[in-house]
Amino acid sequence: MRTVPLTIANYSAFSLSRIWTLATNTVTQLLRMKILWFVVVFTIIAVGAEFAFSSTSPEQQLKLLKDMVFGALQIFSIIVAIAATTLILPRDLKGRTLYTILSKPVPRYEYLIGKLLGVLLLIGGGLLVMDMIFCGVVWLKQSFIIADQIAALEYEQQAWPENVAAVKAIISKYGLTVSLHAGVWAVFLKAAVISALALLISSFASSILFTIVITFGFAIAVTINSWRAIGFFIST
Repeated sequence: MRTVPLTIANYSAFSLSRIWTLATNTVTQLLRMKILWFVVVFTIIAVGAEFAFSSTSPEQQLKLLKDMVFGALQIFSIIVAIAATTLILPRDLKGRTLYTILSKPVPRYEYLIGKLLGVLLLIGGGLLVMDMIFCGVVWLKQSFIIADQIAALEYEQQAWPENVAAVKAIISKYGLTVSLHAGVWAVFLKAAVISALALLISSFASSILFTIVITFGFAIAVTINSWRAIGFFIST
């Protein structure tokens, strides 16, 4: 295969392929840091939450389950957004990878876009996996509650078709709905903003601790303001 040497004539000021290469390399780099162990922790939390709150009403059980799982999603997205993005530039500087990349030549903005895209791909992939786990747990909990309610109606000899249909409709309203995916999407968008801010601060800050503290403070403010919006998706 004949290679074409890089010259001023064939050099592209903006290349999606270079950005994608940087993004995929960033994902690989972050996976080596075992960031996605949070997915295992999340699975344990989600499965454990399914068997909790059994003494409350069926509607309250589903609401508390979704509150707990969405809280775990928020923690995952914030920690990965801050930790992964904050450590990218210092690691590349320490390993002198940054100088190698920028001497290719690769514009600095492409390097930053590629790194940010890599972090977002990792967060998005993790949230996608956890969203599927989340939906599976909610669906199982919803099915168990419906089965228990129908069994109670049969015990009371009131398992008429209209009563069974009413139970299914009420429980399904508080169970697995499309709005849950919208809530996960809102969590991802918040993580994207936090990642962009962390990358911006780390590009000029000389201290990793300074970047983490400032970004974490911003993340807390965003979380407080956005929890009401995410709560809307949980309750609908």
